[in-house]
Amino acid sequence: MFRILLFFFFIFSVHFSNAQQVTVAELRKFMDYDHFRIDTTLKKRGYLLMQKDIDSTSSLYQYSHIDHKEDDKDGRPTVIRSVQYMDVNTEKYSSRLLTYRTYDKDEYKDISVYLLSHNFRCTEKYNFQGAENLVYNSGDQTIRIKIFTTPMGDGRKFTAYEVELGK
Repeated sequence: MFRILLFFFFIFSVHFSNAQQVTVAELRKFMDYDHFRIDTTLKKRGYLLMQKDIDSTSSLYQYSHIDHKEDDKDGRPTVIRSVQYMDVNTEKYSSRLLTYRTYDKDEYKDISVYLLSHNFRCTEKYNFQGAENLVYNSGDQTIRIKIFTTPMGDGRKFTAYEVELGK
């Protein structure tokens, strides 16, 4: 009986340990989801709708999640993540720009591994407005990675990793 309970506890902890992380595969699916499906998916993961702006031709949604890791034995800090997307619709055109931001370096590594293992290749690398930009292309889709480093007054630096997709 104890082994069965331990097994379920392990499954539960693994399932929810990265529940707030949104993978590149999921972001790619979000490109085809309607707003309600994205909203439901993110809210189930604990994301909060922080901003919503809608007008006659566009809509902008921004969600944020704070992953508190106060009891982490490795001393890993709190992780902040955000998902932002904008839809623009006119009589002739429809487009979406989706941005996912994380401050977790391990998550950035997972993003890079995903891109390289799914036939994305880095086709451009340049600095623009203080951010390192990496453009990955698979032939069918382009994904931009932006890396921002922000110095704090006390000497610490925070690095943000941003994934940008569009259609």
